[in-house]
Amino acid sequence: MADPPPPRREPPQARARAGAGASASTAAERRGTRWYEVLLAALLAALLAAAVIAAAWWSRGAGDWRAETAGDVFLVAMLVVAGAAAVAFLVYLVVRGSRRSAPARGEGREPPEAVESPAGVRLLGLALLAVLFLVAAWVHAPPELAYALVANLLYPAAFALALVLLFDKASRAWAVKGGAVSFREWLHCDAVTILLVLGYLNLVSNAEPAGYTALFWDAAHIALFVFVFWLVDRKFTRFRWLVGLAYLTLLPMLLWAWRLTQGAAAPEDLSWWSTPGPFIVLGLVACAVEIIVLAATGRGENDRGDGTAGHIVKDALFFVLYGGLLIAAAP
Repeated sequence: MADPPPPRREPPQARARAGAGASASTAAERRGTRWYEVLLAALLAALLAAAVIAAAWWSRGAGDWRAETAGDVFLVAMLVVAGAAAVAFLVYLVVRGSRRSAPARGEGREPPEAVESPAGVRLLGLALLAVLFLVAAWVHAPPELAYALVANLLYPAAFALALVLLFDKASRAWAVKGGAVSFREWLHCDAVTILLVLGYLNLVSNAEPAGYTALFWDAAHIALFVFVFWLVDRKFTRFRWLVGLAYLTLLPMLLWAWRLTQGAAAPEDLSWWSTPGPFIVLGLVACAVEIIVLAATGRGENDRGDGTAGHIVKDALFFVLYGGLLIAAAP
């Protein structure tokens, strides 16, 4: 009987790299949350709350418009946001510490496959930038300057970002997504970009710089646009289509709130087709159909709720009806 072949030996360099990687990962997993991380989170939360309270107290003593009821509401909202952010950060530190302190398992197995990047948590940096922008504009910008910031900075920057992402999407030589999925993405991304342009036209047509008071609604529109565009174009989650439809349903209500904030009274003979009602009804129906589709398809390995002819027809019909409602609502 022939002797069995000798076992395959790995090169010393490969064994050294594998051992170094395993020891580094084990050390990283066993390292828990440091005490100064928790202290830093508590200090940042306290400083943020103190800054908001000090700004509100100073503005109240100055006797300007920020001392009215709107200033109190904004103060409460900022305190709630600061508290929620501090609690979320502390919970994240605790969860990370518990995961790293757990004993390492399966050290001899193959390393896990690469995961999709960037992670959604990285959008928190952009969300923080939006909050800081609102705070800075609320404290320092009079109505004329706030109007100039929105008309000359926020809307052009969001449109430029959309053009860059769409150009990148059009110039890709290959993609891991199928052709039908890419076509659905084009439908949704083009639609939200056109609605961004319509939002800018609404701003320059119906707002006077001296009486501009809708900074919050314009900033919310742009922030939601960036989030939805990123989710539809860059992510694989099967719920992204539902989020896009919900955004298109919410957008007419944001426009209505914008007009009420600006004090624009609706004409008495305004038709129902020129109100947010038809858009809300159409959007709710589309969201209900999408939820049924998600529940019917399940969580299959290769099924994320997209990529079939039925989905394309459904989305195309929705956007045709949505465009028809926009034409009917035009003054």
